[in-house]
Amino acid sequence: MERFILILLTLGVTAAVTILPGKAVVRIIDPTADRWRSWMLAPGIGVLLLCGIGGWSVIILGKYHFEVMALEIAALNLIATGLLWERDVRQVRRLSPWERLELNMSEEEAEQTFIDIDDPEVIRERNLTRDERDFVIPLIVFAGLVLMIPLLLFNMPLGGDWIGFSAVADRLIEVGEPRLPQPHDGAWTYPPGFLVATAFVSELLRQETWIVGWILAHGAMWALIAGLVGAADRWGTARSTLIGIGLPLGIFAKLWDTGWPTVTSLLGIIPAIVILLRPSAARKRWHDPIFIITLLSVSVIHPSGAIYVGLLIIAHSIHTWTIPHHQEAQIRLRLVILSTVALVFGLVLALGLFAPRLFSEAVISEYGWQGGRVMMTFVGPIAIATIMILWKEAWDTHVGRITMLWFGLIWAISLVHLLVGWRGQSFLNLIDRSLYSMGMHGFQIPAALLIGMILGKPRGFGLIQKKEELADQIVKEKKDFRFDPDDPYNLEIEPETYEQAEYLVAERWFEQEEVTWKVKWKPRIRTVAIMFLFLQCGVAASAIILMQGHEARMAAIDAADVEALEYAASQAADGEVILIEGEIWNHLPTKSTAMWSHYPGLGLVELNDSPSSNITSALLQGDVEGLMQYDIAWAVTSIRGWAMSYIAINPQWELVADFKGTRVWKLLDEKPPRPHSMIRPITDLYCEPSCEVRKHPWSEDMSDVSPPNGGHEVNYTESGSVSFPIAISDEFQRRDVILSLFLLTSGGIDLTFTCEQGNTSITEVHRMGQSQWTRISITFPDVQTGQVNASLNIDPNGGYSRWINPLGSSGRSEVILDTQGLYVLFTEARLSQ
Repeated sequence: MERFILILLTLGVTAAVTILPGKAVVRIIDPTADRWRSWMLAPGIGVLLLCGIGGWSVIILGKYHFEVMALEIAALNLIATGLLWERDVRQVRRLSPWERLELNMSEEEAEQTFIDIDDPEVIRERNLTRDERDFVIPLIVFAGLVLMIPLLLFNMPLGGDWIGFSAVADRLIEVGEPRLPQPHDGAWTYPPGFLVATAFVSELLRQETWIVGWILAHGAMWALIAGLVGAADRWGTARSTLIGIGLPLGIFAKLWDTGWPTVTSLLGIIPAIVILLRPSAARKRWHDPIFIITLLSVSVIHPSGAIYVGLLIIAHSIHTWTIPHHQEAQIRLRLVILSTVALVFGLVLALGLFAPRLFSEAVISEYGWQGGRVMMTFVGPIAIATIMILWKEAWDTHVGRITMLWFGLIWAISLVHLLVGWRGQSFLNLIDRSLYSMGMHGFQIPAALLIGMILGKPRGFGLIQKKEELADQIVKEKKDFRFDPDDPYNLEIEPETYEQAEYLVAERWFEQEEVTWKVKWKPRIRTVAIMFLFLQCGVAASAIILMQGHEARMAAIDAADVEALEYAASQAADGEVILIEGEIWNHLPTKSTAMWSHYPGLGLVELNDSPSSNITSALLQGDVEGLMQYDIAWAVTSIRGWAMSYIAINPQWELVADFKGTRVWKLLDEKPPRPHSMIRPITDLYCEPSCEVRKHPWSEDMSDVSPPNGGHEVNYTESGSVSFPIAISDEFQRRDVILSLFLLTSGGIDLTFTCEQGNTSITEVHRMGQSQWTRISITFPDVQTGQVNASLNIDPNGGYSRWINPLGSSGRSEVILDTQGLYVLFTEARLSQ
């Protein structure tokens, strides 16, 4: 209940400070929007402005100040209130002739009452259109509920990047700038927009930055969906566009992987498509400044969103140059100038701030070519259906044509991932690193708009009136020809050109096929798509619920890690440094004044000085004096990592606290006269009925260190029993020893752990009520040198046996459809206290 109240409070406060600016911008860029469309568009635009103001405030002033941010938001809301009041009073007089005509046509259509309800054409129209908004509202509400499920089910986000986001946001609150904490000297270079917004709301609510950022990102995802639906409502395809958004899973996967700024930056596409996907003659003088503000706001959230908006400008410019010659050439020229200025500005900003630091770097492809298999994985069926099969249905609309050009440009820029190894092209390096996972988020929005064009019934600006264009051309050429409607092949007057004849014949010949498609097949396909969307959402919600019993197998950090880090931070004195591995699971997501040996990685790091690498080298070499030179006094080790193996073998490290296997160590001044712990990999394993060898879920994050516990490959089993020996050294002869087995387990499993040596046999039963990284231990008395025979019986008696493992798509797991089971990691023998 506490988490639910926090979600409502965070979203409510964010909406309170952003809704008025959002509605003011909507009133400017879409004056004909009614209340429903305005409420769909406003949340996303408001959050975009919040991030944009915060980001540019930090860039210009050089520091983040809560008071300054509050004044800026207050001023923004005052300006928005003034604009809304003025527009309400003087709205009709401020509408352009085109907008007044559009508004009058909409009102006339809405108020039309003299129609023949038995007219077959009216019946067909009614069956095709229904009421878009009656369908959209429950779907939007349902989407919001689905997006909130992870916030309620899981204790922490399941990706890894959120650790860095929360660390930078905390530093903004503490010192006002993204500087690395002591004992490091340097700074993070990362677009500050989303991080500043997170810091501001966190201070306002007095909550941790990681939970506020998590909630804001999911709220931004909902605002993105609502905004795209509201934008598509302009050309009458709100429902079908919502279907197109829900069918691919790319952006949702990016949100799941904690790509929070990336998802938030996509909000800039909402005002961009409202401004650009309209007749050129309908553009107003305020549209260009709003568009520049949009581009500036996106650029300080994440470069991927700015790149997509820039490509949309280019797509619109290409399409604009193909409009009939009777359109105003001045409008085309203004658009080209605007596009050039905006793109050049973004290019200079990127090259000046980021690209120079990448000059010596080579182009990389972290997840492969994003325009190939990856794109097909996340958007495949949609992209194939819209572009390869039904492309003409979208091509016959202005919106569809621009969107297809946009989709093509995004695909073309993905080719940068094929230039692996190139050096000296810093701008290509910047694009490559900005769009390293673009297959997840780059193609879904264009695909959704195309689906809207195909399955919907576009009106207004959506349709390209080819007949009118042809008639204008005929009048211009002073030619006159007609054809018999009952016999399209019998022309009364022969056309003057082959193109005219071909157009007329094709128009009449395909007329019946077009009617058949629109009347028969399109409603059926739309109904099937809606059913499939509900089914997919239900499956997704069920899959998320099933993951609850396997949370530890996906999360980068858990409650035990946090408890150990907080304990170490509370025990460390001023000037003492806490040694951590530097991996995701060893960074405290909450605020702390303690000094850590490593810092979270995020974006580009401008590092002047840091002892991190020297501390790691000293630990690997067992150089205790070298560690003391850097004021190392404490250490925190996780079951996930490698450092425990190197610390446990040195008795000068004293174990002072254990949190389900995550440990806090104290570095003593002198080595005590007691034996060290023995941590060993499990090599001689016998499984009944069988085990499989799997890659360690976090082996790729172990900094290329080969831990003595053999952590890169581990044994996995679902049920049955496993038997293995635990080595006992001479130092433990005739003494009481604690024998521990370290595990990664799903929830709902009973474990029976037995250790035998000679005539002594000890058994303990453990109930794994939840998924966790943990250890189970037995205190074995009067042990003899050699080995203890251990066995573990696994009995699943609850939970969910089958579940979808999202780590399978990222390479951290070999399987996507995973099972309930456990990883047998390594053993330890240490002297009982």
